[in-house]
Amino acid sequence: MGMNQQVTIVAPTPMPFTLKEDLNLEALAKNTELWLKTKLDGFVIGTANGEEAFVTQKEKYQATKIISEVSNNSKLVIGGIDNPSIYGTLHQIEGFHKSGSNHVRIRIPKSGNPVNYFREILRKTSLPVIMSHQNLGEILDKPTSSLAEPEEIGEICSMDNIVGYITDHSVRFEAVVRDYVPKNKYFWTCNGSLLMHGVLIGANGACMAFGNVGSVAAHKIFEYIKLNQLQDALDLQKRITAIDYFIMRRGVGCLKAALEILGFELGLPRKPQLSLDKENLKLLHEELEKVKTYIL
Repeated sequence: MGMNQQVTIVAPTPMPFTLKEDLNLEALAKNTELWLKTKLDGFVIGTANGEEAFVTQKEKYQATKIISEVSNNSKLVIGGIDNPSIYGTLHQIEGFHKSGSNHVRIRIPKSGNPVNYFREILRKTSLPVIMSHQNLGEILDKPTSSLAEPEEIGEICSMDNIVGYITDHSVRFEAVVRDYVPKNKYFWTCNGSLLMHGVLIGANGACMAFGNVGSVAAHKIFEYIKLNQLQDALDLQKRITAIDYFIMRRGVGCLKAALEILGFELGLPRKPQLSLDKENLKLLHEELEKVKTYIL
């Protein structure tokens, strides 16, 4: 099942803010300590559900430093990069490296030749690279066509210094891609609602917002399928999908509210993103109660 046959669940790390909307590094350290007690295998700093577009590059490095120090290199600490410039990407890799990242996640650029782009980066990178097929617009529910062909993705994933691949939301497309990605590389599905689907096409892990609250459930899905307990997997997937859909359709404010309920300190989203209203907060409590056995 990929890297040493181990299932790997990582999540985009939500950034905590003070009432003045400053990055709250003290709260981030506390939150990291809490996540270290769960079955979460790693952190991705600077990605969509971590409020990527609302956090400066300097703050991403600051957050990386805190997470790296608190986790003491016991988990994957992945710096998120979305930069079409080879020079700019390499510069950001160095910034994350100096801040304590042990990997970087790089999105396929929206234009140009992806094979040439990654070939140049992988030749000079100081950190192992995980390629992501998502782009920020797609993650924010504005679907786009594929950014690379399955054969191109396979060629890139076969290069030295690349250790894995994160899918987009098209299970049909990624089922084809799976045949091209070497089996000794990470192949992570991208969404809590697609966990079972991802495993059935050959995923050996996941990178998803749901991992912040449901790493136990995520690992359980993999376990059920490995044991051929497909009905148990389907029953759990339905419960995961319900809470995942509830949170994701309401945005990062709902994800932060869920984590606050579970004892984390996140504060409010940066404006103009909205916090969760009282009516939905009550519903969120009810939804979390339904899956409490598998939360965290």
